[in-house]
Amino acid sequence: DITAIHITNVPVPAAVWLFGSGLVGLAGIASRRRQR
Repeated sequence: DITAIHITNVPVPAAVWLFGSGLVGLAGIASRRRQR
C-alpha cells in the first residue's frame, strides 16, 4: 500500500503542469482569435 501511494503521488505534478499548460495554450489561442 505504501509503495502504491508513492507511485500515485509522483505523476501528479506532471499532470498539473500538462493541465496548466493546456489552459494557458487555450487562453492564448482564444485571445489571438479575439484580436482578429
